[in-house]
Amino acid sequence: MTKNRLYNLIDKIVNGSAAEDETAQELGELVHAFGDRYYQENIRTATGWAEIYFCPRKSERYGGPDEVRGSLLAGLTLAARRTTQLKEGRQ
Repeated sequence: MTKNRLYNLIDKIVNGSAAEDETAQELGELVHAFGDRYYQENIRTATGWAEIYFCPRKSERYGGPDEVRGSLLAGLTLAARRTTQLKEGRQ
């Protein structure tokens, strides 16, 4: 289930156990799980933040790792919420 995959990824990021390659692969697979533009935009936004998060130099330019992680988690959470809306038939 897509929502579970997103929440598992969120847990790994919160716990500090997410690997860069694994995260990139998971987001690459999840981006097309739904044809919904809003969902896909949230995944693409999270992908951009993930790239910044896993690069300490870039991370510092965007307010530091905690700030970047917050933005990454926000994008993933919005995508997870959107999956619920889509499954309930809400547009």
